[in-house]
Amino acid sequence: MSLVQDRRISHFHEAARLGSVRAAADFLNVAPSAVSRQITQLEHELGMPLLERHRRGVKPTEAGERVLEYYRQRLAQQEVLLESLQSLKGLQSGSLVLAIGEGFIAGLAGPLSRFSARYPGIELKVNLCGTNEVIRQVVEDEAHLGLVFHPTRDPKIRTHVSRPQPVCAVVNPQHALAQQFGAQEGSRRAAGEAA
Repeated sequence: MSLVQDRRISHFHEAARLGSVRAAADFLNVAPSAVSRQITQLEHELGMPLLERHRRGVKPTEAGERVLEYYRQRLAQQEVLLESLQSLKGLQSGSLVLAIGEGFIAGLAGPLSRFSARYPGIELKVNLCGTNEVIRQVVEDEAHLGLVFHPTRDPKIRTHVSRPQPVCAVVNPQHALAQQFGAQEGSRRAAGEAA
């Protein structure tokens, strides 16, 4: 696959994405015959058809879907590389998309505004969503970072930082939980004073 020319695979990608060779040609500003020729050469190099041609347009075959997945991964890796190179230039420009669970936003307002003040050339976008949507956005490269409470395990996700958080309950002072935890707290204080 490393021998596949970028132009051929990009022409194929646009035809599959737009649903026709003519639409891909218009998008790429080339003749439809040039797009068709590049796709035919790509199919010949790989030894299998990548598009099903119909009256209403084209649709990727199963092999075509695999090539498209490879190409999307390459584009995502290229984006990661370009962003890491941007970071070497001192975060002068670029974009950062955060997918954040709603419970975090109040605590992040200060750090996010300090980040924006320190790096004004970085476009910062915050998507507020539930845990599953945060994970989906990170997996599908719609967000660069995600922040959630107790995420489900996913082999496509890498955790950079994890912190335990206490769980607090607000109850009436007469509630059994308040009395139970009040008694435990009193015992801890008495033990501390005795020591």
